Amino acid sequence: MDELDLAEAQPPDDAGSRSLNKFAWQCSIATRDLLILLARDIRDREAGRQPPHRALISEYWEDWVLIDGDETMLVSAKERDLDQGPWEWTDLMERGGVAHLYRNHRRLPGASFWRLSTNNALLRAKTGSLGDLCLVSDVASGSPRSPVTTQQYTTVVHKFAQHLLISGERAGLTGEEAQGRGARAQDCVPTGALLSSVSPFLDKLRLDTNIPGRRDIDFSAPLSSVKPILKALKYPEELSEPVWWALRGFVEQSMTASVPLEWGELSELVHLSNSRQRDGLPYDLLRRRITTEQAREQIDQAVTHPRRFLVPHRPHRHTVSVKMDAGGCGANAIQRAKEDMKEWQDTVSAEVDDSPGNHAQMEVFAKELRQHVDDVEYDLFNQGISGKDFGRRLWGDSIRLPVDGFPSLPFPLTRSLLTGAIADASDHCRIWFTEEMFDASGELQRSGEASISALAPPTARGEEE
Repeated sequence: MDELDLAEAQPPDDAGSRSLNKFAWQCSIATRDLLILLARDIRDREAGRQPPHRALISEYWEDWVLIDGDETMLVSAKERDLDQGPWEWTDLMERGGVAHLYRNHRRLPGASFWRLSTNNALLRAKTGSLGDLCLVSDVASGSPRSPVTTQQYTTVVHKFAQHLLISGERAGLTGEEAQGRGARAQDCVPTGALLSSVSPFLDKLRLDTNIPGRRDIDFSAPLSSVKPILKALKYPEELSEPVWWALRGFVEQSMTASVPLEWGELSELVHLSNSRQRDGLPYDLLRRRITTEQAREQIDQAVTHPRRFLVPHRPHRHTVSVKMDAGGCGANAIQRAKEDMKEWQDTVSAEVDDSPGNHAQMEVFAKELRQHVDDVEYDLFNQGISGKDFGRRLWGDSIRLPVDGFPSLPFPLTRSLLTGAIADASDHCRIWFTEEMFDASGELQRSGEASISALAPPTARGEEE
């Protein structure tokens, strides 16, 4: 699968400035990868070849697997604001997710490559020969790639292993591999077991740092990634925007349908998808997988009914979304709630451990949060606010509460984290945005069922129709 033809889908230099949240950005990058697979199908057919099985399988949120015949690639997408500067070793391992990718590559041992897709460059002065060894393209590297000598290779393997030890828990190191950890990366002494594991991982690691950022991707992708597909299929090229949104909405459904997999399940899903016997595939695979045939069908639908896809339908995936919708909160507020709730959950998972007092702090904060929202609700009732206005005001006034008015947490509280905490409390049925409670779980289930048919194989949907 080499580099998955990544150079074919680069954005134009004059890409626009459309803003995008990080999860939506990840969906866009996955959609871009799906289009690259579809382009390969088209080239195969033009050359008189039968395309192999090609598909995208969503692993969980920012991770997915690309299947191209017998080859597979595990992909992780990490967006990094440009004002944070280029990637250095520590950030690359933790925030860049390379340690997590190292852990996940063992869940898919037969993968041909594993790739980190990001919009920011490597700091070559600090990461040394890592770029020469792993970069997909030189465009964003800051300096041209050069051959790696045996000594340079040994050095970068050792440096990678040292930083991996610092991120040992996230990397899922075994007891033997985790030996030799120091207080700082330069103090770590990697064992032979770890070095022998790191070397083959680096040999298959691809760092694609030339990905469009959040401000660019949805503006540039219809031109750079969709137009060539439409031209090859002899469809009107001016329909590239609805086609893009149709495919991206399809990918987003696949990603939001995913939950963390047990160890070994990802490899099993890839095997099932790629096997010759595909009849009766499990539902857990069907809701995660998009084949190039399904992508082609989405394009056909978007070309036939373009207006339907200019604002893609996004079924509810969280209880809080159902509650906010019922309370009259707009699409932007619901989307922010989903993004910030994930940020809150990720922060709590990363920062709250069993240190003395941590869990007690979280309990005090949770009680105070509910009390503050109750105060907002009481004030709204006193003002005579009701109906849809009540839900919108309750959400808007609650997320604008001063962050310094809350008890301390094991981590700094920001406005986005406060928003996420309120969304999370609502998702767990502690906060409502309607004057009366209702069966939010039932509404959530019905919303999910309504979207299942979109993820079914084309033959199954044809039979139902």
